[in-house]
Amino acid sequence: MGADFMFAVSPRCELTHERKRRIKETIRTTSDEDLLSVVRDYWPLGLDDESTPAQIRVELYKAVLENAEIENRETSYIRLEGMDWTANITGGLSYGDFPTESFDSMSGISYFDPVYELMVEFSREDIVIQNNRRKSADGT
Repeated sequence: MGADFMFAVSPRCELTHERKRRIKETIRTTSDEDLLSVVRDYWPLGLDDESTPAQIRVELYKAVLENAEIENRETSYIRLEGMDWTANITGGLSYGDFPTESFDSMSGISYFDPVYELMVEFSREDIVIQNNRRKSADGT
């Protein structure tokens, strides 16, 4: 059996108190049907057909907390030309298992569009803040 190259990305953003509140609210207001349909179709975050909406909400929020600012030896962050936000990235060769410990939770976030898009919004804001800090430090 040959190995497959797999990678996952999730938006990279600072999780302030206000941003955590907005993420919780987005997760809380996502309909049970939407949550269950994602899990039925993709089985992200180690969830399966037996998972309840409450369990899905908890696992999704934990994945956001674990991955928004993740920094370990199996992850990095990337911003390709044309991207106006920064992504966390992990991956490698897989022989049937996930290539890294971070892969499932990082890729799982991408299946939940409202949360993913909110994190992208936060990442875009972070870039603007970082650029403004650099300009202030340079005196421009």
